Amino acid sequence: MLQRTNELAVLGRRDGDGQGGDQHGDVVVGADELARPRWAARNAAMMRYYDNEWGVPVWQDKQVFRVLSLLILQAGLFWGSALGRAEELADLLGAFDPATLALFSDEDVEALLANPRMIRNGRKVRAIVHNARTLESSNPGLAKLVWSFQPERTPRPQALEEVPVESPQSSALARELKSLGFVYVGPRICYSLFQCIGMVDTNLVGTHRRGASGLWAEDGTRLAARTPVDMPPPARVCSQSCEADNLSAPQARSTGSAVDE
Repeated sequence: MLQRTNELAVLGRRDGDGQGGDQHGDVVVGADELARPRWAARNAAMMRYYDNEWGVPVWQDKQVFRVLSLLILQAGLFWGSALGRAEELADLLGAFDPATLALFSDEDVEALLANPRMIRNGRKVRAIVHNARTLESSNPGLAKLVWSFQPERTPRPQALEEVPVESPQSSALARELKSLGFVYVGPRICYSLFQCIGMVDTNLVGTHRRGASGLWAEDGTRLAARTPVDMPPPARVCSQSCEADNLSAPQARSTGSAVDE
């Protein structure tokens, strides 16, 4: 039975953010009567991100590269370390534009790593610059390539512990990207990419965003007649708690690790 509480126990902490709502296990019913996973109910900014961006299909090359780069920076860190600072990091990294990043010199990278606003992990930053150069030189059609690994079925998790961290398809994509010269693209980062850009639907069953992409049947099978390029974005939902923020793509847990390369 759902119980009323004035604080949300989220990610092992109690955040008195004034949202209010019912909670049971990994699903929280907010004051707006919408069910969300615990990580999305942590605060108003997370609710906004979950309601409007997470899992919305993305199929433009530059946008897919942007998300992949953020996930590389995010690897092994709490979501707010990179994904929650997407716009700030974009200012430092040429708006994550591959053509711009490909021109970064060693001196540019060193100056960037000296900037206190930057996540100062040289391996990650150099990996992003390297990947931009690879993308610019080979032009594989990144979005089309990534989406070619979309599975025939999506998970139907009832609890957060049932959400996969990788899959055969993400492992295959990681191998393909590495064969093209990309680095820091392990199976877990690739699966996080799947989640962020809507290639799979890992919304918990019963949450209000489950099925919102329009790409999956209720039983988890892919709707073959519907592809991202001919699908409009899902309807946006904005509760009274929506606030301006710089969120991009949070995860309930770490999106990868430093060895997911």
